[in-house]
Amino acid sequence: MLLLEEVCLRDLQDWETMDELQASLKNRLVDEKRLSDLLRCLEHCKAMDGALFLVEQALPCILHLENWTLIKIMTMLLIEGLSNTQGVLLPDSHQIGSMCMRENQFIHDVEYVINNIIG
Repeated sequence: MLLLEEVCLRDLQDWETMDELQASLKNRLVDEKRLSDLLRCLEHCKAMDGALFLVEQALPCILHLENWTLIKIMTMLLIEGLSNTQGVLLPDSHQIGSMCMRENQFIHDVEYVINNIIG
């Protein structure tokens, strides 16, 4: 009786023997299980509608991090360059006797590179 009720619920018509009926029901139940799993996955995906917002925010965040990293590198290079100028380690600073004049020359050279070569 239970098998016949399941046949009526699922509208199975292509069976002649009980073995065919059981095989048809088994195939239908496997298909229903797959559909149920797919629906559960879809429901899970619907709950993550806000995930795209996080991905959209990730790109500016990566760019922001890259900018801060480049600022840090530039700062460290300028500190090292100024230190080398003060210690008379740069070729241009050998001829200048005053530390203040060496620092001003270094600042002038950096401004020239930033304004004319980089920018």
